[in-house]
Amino acid sequence: MHFSFSFQLTIFFAISSLVILSNPRVTAIEVEEGDGMDFSELRKTVEEIEVVDGHSHNIVAFDSNSISSGFAQAFIVGAFADADAIAFAQTSLTFKRGLRDVAELYGTEVSLQSVEEYRNVSGIESITSTCLKAAKISAILMDDGVEMDKKNEIQWHKNFTPFVGRILRTERVAEQILEQGLSNGSSWTIDSFTEAYVSNTTFTVAKEIYALKSIVAYYGGLEINLKVTKTEAEESLRQVLINATKPIYLLYHRNLVDYLFLQSLEIALTYDLPMQIHTGFGDRLLDLRKSNPLHFRSVLEDKRYSKCRFVFLHASHPFSKEASYLASVYLDFGSAIPRLSMHGMISAVKGLLTLAPINKVMFSSDGHTFSETFYLGSKNAREVVFSVLRDACIDGELLILEAVEAAKDILARNAIRFYKISSNITVPYEENYHYDTIILVNLNSRSNNRRLEEVKENEGRLVCRGARRCYGTAKWYALPFRLVVLKLCQAIVQVARTYAGNLLRTTLYNARTLSRSRQPPSARVLPPLLREPGNSVTPFSPRRDKQGARLGLLRERSPRRPARRFERVSISPKREGSRLSDTAHVLLLSFSSPRLGEGGSPERARLA
Repeated sequence: MHFSFSFQLTIFFAISSLVILSNPRVTAIEVEEGDGMDFSELRKTVEEIEVVDGHSHNIVAFDSNSISSGFAQAFIVGAFADADAIAFAQTSLTFKRGLRDVAELYGTEVSLQSVEEYRNVSGIESITSTCLKAAKISAILMDDGVEMDKKNEIQWHKNFTPFVGRILRTERVAEQILEQGLSNGSSWTIDSFTEAYVSNTTFTVAKEIYALKSIVAYYGGLEINLKVTKTEAEESLRQVLINATKPIYLLYHRNLVDYLFLQSLEIALTYDLPMQIHTGFGDRLLDLRKSNPLHFRSVLEDKRYSKCRFVFLHASHPFSKEASYLASVYLDFGSAIPRLSMHGMISAVKGLLTLAPINKVMFSSDGHTFSETFYLGSKNAREVVFSVLRDACIDGELLILEAVEAAKDILARNAIRFYKISSNITVPYEENYHYDTIILVNLNSRSNNRRLEEVKENEGRLVCRGARRCYGTAKWYALPFRLVVLKLCQAIVQVARTYAGNLLRTTLYNARTLSRSRQPPSARVLPPLLREPGNSVTPFSPRRDKQGARLGLLRERSPRRPARRFERVSISPKREGSRLSDTAHVLLLSFSSPRLGEGGSPERARLA
C-alpha cells in the first residue's frame, strides 16, 4: 500500500507524540514519591539536621553606616557595591528568591518595603533569634576581621546559638599591628614586625581560635612566592610605612603579604589549626583570574606545608571543578550558596563532588552583616544538598542510605571533625532515629585482638591483610529505630568522636553464623576498655540453636547482676560465593540516649 509523503509525516509526528506523552519529564517531587525510589528519609535528614556553619562574619546594628543602602545589600556579593549595582541587583534571581524566602519567614508581603518595616519594628535581637532558630545552626565559626561600623562582637552572637568560635584573619592582624606602631615610637623593621606579628597571632590563637584565615587572593592572587626573601619583605614594609594612612591595608605590597602568609602557615602547623583560604569570586577588589585555586598548587606541593590543613572557601566559584581536582584540600561552599541562582548553586556543589571525596566538602553560610543571610545560607544549602544527593542516587552513584550519611557529613559532621569543635556539639537525631546498635564486621581472621583504640589511631579504618582497607556495608532493619549503618569506617569515626564517652559496650563474637535476634540487646554491659573493677566479659563455647546454626555466645559477669545472654543477629556474606570464616570478628557497639526507647527488636542485620 502506498502512502503520500505528507501522510507518512503525519503518522511519524503522531507516533512521536505518543512516545513523548508516555515518557513525561520526571519532576523532583515525582521522583521522591515514585519511580521506585523513596527519598523521604533523605529529605527528612536534610530538613531536620542542625548544621555547623564553618565560616561567617559579624552581624551589624540596624543603624550601622555599613548598611546605609538598606536590606537590599544582603543580596550583594562583596562589600563595595554602589547604588547602581544595588538597584540592578534587585532584578537578579538571587534577590527575588531570597526576598520571597525572607518574607515567608516573617509572614509579610513579598516586597522590600514590607520586609524592612518588619525588621525595624521587631528589632535586631528578635530578628536574629528568628533567623538563627529557623536556620537550625548548632555551631558557628566567625571571622571577625572585617571592619564594619557598629558590628556586634562574637560574645553577642552567643545569645542566639549554642556555640560560636572565632576565626582569625591573618592579614588584618598584620594591618592592626602597623596601625598601632611601636610603643617606643621607633620605626618598624622586618624583624621587629615579624616578631610582633607572630607573637600577637600566637597569643590570640591560645585564646581558643578554631582556624586561621587568609584573603591573600585579594592581595594579588593565590600564586604565592615561596622564595620571597627577607630583603624583599623589608623593602615592601618600607613602602607601606611611607604611604601609611589609617586604616592601613597591605593590598599592593605583595612581597610582605607573601612573607607573612608563610609565617602564618608555620603558626597553623605549630598549633594544628586549619587554614581557610579565600578562593573564587568576591568583591570588585578581587582579580578573579588570579583567584583560581590551581594557582595555589605550589604551596600544596611544598613538603614544608604538607601537613597543613587547607580549606578553600566559596566553592572556588567559578572554579569548582578545578578545586575538586586538588586532593589535599577541603572545600567549603559558603557564599556560592545562597548568592548564586538555584542552577548555579547546584552546579557549584556538583562541581565540587566531581572528584572531591564527600567527607571533604562542607557547608557554611558565609552569613554577614544581616541576620537573614545565615537563614538563607542554611535554607538554600539544604535544598541544594538534597537535590545533588538525590540526583546522585538516580544516577546510580549512591544508595539512598549512603546519601543520607553524605548529607549528615556535608552539613555537619565534616566541619565538626575538621575544626575539632567540642564533642558536645554533635549531630542531633530525632527520637526514632538514634543510633542504638552499630554492628561492625572485620573479615580478617588474624586480627582477633582488634581494639577500639587501634581503630581510632587508624582514623576509623579497619585494616585487612596486605594493608587493604576493609570497607564493609551493613544494613540494619529495626523497629522502631529503622537504624541503618552504611560504611564501617564512618561508623567507627562516629563512635570515636561524636559519641565519645557514651560507649556502653564492645563485644567480640567468634562464630560461623549468628542467628536472628528475637530480643532487644542489653544496654548495660561495659566494654573491656571502660570496664569497672569487678566486671568481666567471658566467651562461652559455641553451641547449636534450634535451627542448627553454630553460635558464639558471650555472657556478662558482674557482682551486681546475674549472668545474661546477649542477643543474636543474622549475618550473611558481603559478596555472593564468599562466607564468613570461623573466626570472623563482629564488633557490636551500643549507645545510650536519654530519648532512646527500650522496645523494638531487629528483624535482620547483614552485610550487603
